[in-house]
Amino acid sequence: MLGLAYSAAAAQSLPGDEPLRGSFALPPPTPLPPQAIDGSTAPDMPGWRERRLPRRPPGDVAPSRVPLPALIAYPSAPSRRRPQVVPDGSIPALPDDAPTPAEAAIPVLPPPRRIPVEQDPFGPLGIRAGAFLLRPSIAEDFGYDSNPNRLSGSAVKGSAVLRTEGGLQAESNWSVHSLKVDLRGSSSIFPSLKNSAQPEGTGRAILHLDVNRATGIDLETHAAITTQSPNSPETGGSTGRTNVTTWGTGAGVTHNIGRIALSLGSIAEHTHYQDGTLAGGTVLPLSRDDFASYALKSRAGYRIGTAFNPFIETTLDMRRHDYATDANGYDRNSSGVNARLGNAFDIDGTLSGEVAAGFVHRNYEDARFTPLNGPSLDASLVWTVSPLTKVSVKAGTEIGETNLIGSSGVSIRKAEVEVVHALRRNLTLTGTARYTKSVYDGITLQQDEWASGFKAEYNLTRSLVIRGSYAYNLLRSSSPSSNDQASTFLLGLKLQR
Repeated sequence: MLGLAYSAAAAQSLPGDEPLRGSFALPPPTPLPPQAIDGSTAPDMPGWRERRLPRRPPGDVAPSRVPLPALIAYPSAPSRRRPQVVPDGSIPALPDDAPTPAEAAIPVLPPPRRIPVEQDPFGPLGIRAGAFLLRPSIAEDFGYDSNPNRLSGSAVKGSAVLRTEGGLQAESNWSVHSLKVDLRGSSSIFPSLKNSAQPEGTGRAILHLDVNRATGIDLETHAAITTQSPNSPETGGSTGRTNVTTWGTGAGVTHNIGRIALSLGSIAEHTHYQDGTLAGGTVLPLSRDDFASYALKSRAGYRIGTAFNPFIETTLDMRRHDYATDANGYDRNSSGVNARLGNAFDIDGTLSGEVAAGFVHRNYEDARFTPLNGPSLDASLVWTVSPLTKVSVKAGTEIGETNLIGSSGVSIRKAEVEVVHALRRNLTLTGTARYTKSVYDGITLQQDEWASGFKAEYNLTRSLVIRGSYAYNLLRSSSPSSNDQASTFLLGLKLQR
């Protein structure tokens, strides 16, 4: 517009507009033809070159000018609160997302991301070693045991105790398949007593192979070591504790067909008993009771929901001893079957586990032994009362080996309850109670054992833990000379990573 006005004014010469003689004033510009203003025709000027812009089809939008999204009225906008009246008197119905020109759209922001709460803020972080996560630990405790060998009568003698404990947990971080290793061991030394050391330990390694989404294979190897008390019926008056070592391997396959889960597995293991020593120096040949066991287990379950998932399980096994007869001339080879019907559940992460009941039967090669029969009850439950309190319940039934004259085996029933409560995030209290009933077949021998304990752990850091414990054991037998009781106090430090 300014250019047009200037050109029109310059076309008229007014008095006093002529340039002065000898001045540097420029002459008035030459007006452009009207047709050159809209760019339709090139003006007749030296050096002018016409340049036409390409025409766009109707409705086409330049790439740099993308249409903006439609505005959305915020919930408290006037158009949503007060209807608009048009000249004809009617009130049009506005859509919920149609704002008025004077309204601005408030963007909807996503909810803030919540940082997950760490379940165990004082738990070990572990050590990365390639594709594995290692969690080592070592602990040293000292205290007092009122009856280390679990003797009765005048033979009871207490002693200070020095206990060393170590463990290693390893877990793979593979994208396919997995390997888990769990090693735990301890050794208790009593300076005031001879032949009373108590080594204990367990080890297990499980390799899981993912064949496909519905099929998996598990390969396992395990080992364990424990001790027998001199007051045990099987040791026959040995002067000290004797070791019992077990090792074995297993394999199993699991396949899912819709809601049906099928599994089949086998286990082979060997149990070795260390020879004992009598008071006169005579060797007690407990190793003649060594045996190997082979088991085949099958299970079929149907997944219905969180509270009801029934299953049926059958275990066939046989035991073969290294010697044809034991020290008393009995052939203790046997075979057995254990059939169970149970239910597995996981109710909203509050109550999980399984309960099963069935029937157990064992038949012996020696004709002097009658078969052992009886009901079985097994349970493994975890009840999360609150984020700070957890209750675990375990129960089991088994038929164990014995070397007593006239007895084919011992029926063992166990029940255990454990309560864990976090008084603070770094202070955990644990209480346990256990009951074991052992009934020897063919003879009038029965034993009842009660055990209870209390443990407290205070985490100074993730790596350093102060802990203390108290345990009480009470054994009552149909043979009064086998009754015993003991109390154990321990205090120590634990290093973990």
